[in-house]
Formats: sequence, structure tokens, C-alpha cells
Amino acid sequence: MKELVEPFRPYLVQPDHTFYLRCTDATLRDRMAGKQDYNQDDDMVNVPGRLTRLRTNFDKIAAADTTGVIIDTDDNTPAQLADTITAYLTETSPCPSFRRPPWSSPAPKTAG
Repeated sequence: MKELVEPFRPYLVQPDHTFYLRCTDATLRDRMAGKQDYNQDDDMVNVPGRLTRLRTNFDKIAAADTTGVIIDTDDNTPAQLADTITAYLTETSPCPSFRRPPWSSPAPKTAG
């Protein structure tokens, strides 16, 4: 995979964060079973060795990524994951205006 991306690296913008979403095999099986547009290319559970290879490659890429943030997705809805990512970005942002979005309530005033 790395060899395929390397020629394009000078053109790619380096992200501040890359979020890697993980789940257990049981959760993956449940999610794949409920997938409406399932096709043979998606069959990472029943093809012998495929899931192990995918997880190994995923783990190597995530471990080498200095922008990587791994999030376990078990027992989380898409909305909860969006909130988790938003909270992470808010907490780590160097930009003060990002920490309090303009549409949010104003910061409480302190007596003084």
C-alpha cells in the first residue's frame, strides 16, 4: 500500500489528525450482516485469513501515523462517534475560536 501512495505524497496535504475507527470482530460481523449494499468484496469475515491480514495492515498503518487517533467504535452510534471526534478536535485545537464555536452559547461570565 505504501508503495502505491508514495508517488502522490508530495501532492497530498498532511492532515492534522487521522481517525482510525476500530471494532471487535463480533461488532464487525453484526454491522456487515446489516449492510444493505453487501457484495463479495466486502466479505472480510468469511474469506479465510482476510480479516487477520486487514487488521494487521490497519494496525501497522495506524501505529506509523503520527497524526493517528484510534477510536474504538463498539457500542457507539454514528452520532456518538461524531461527538467524540468533535470533542477531540475541540480539546486539541490550537485555535481559540475553534474551541468555542460561534453558534454555541456564550461563555459564562465570572464575577469579578
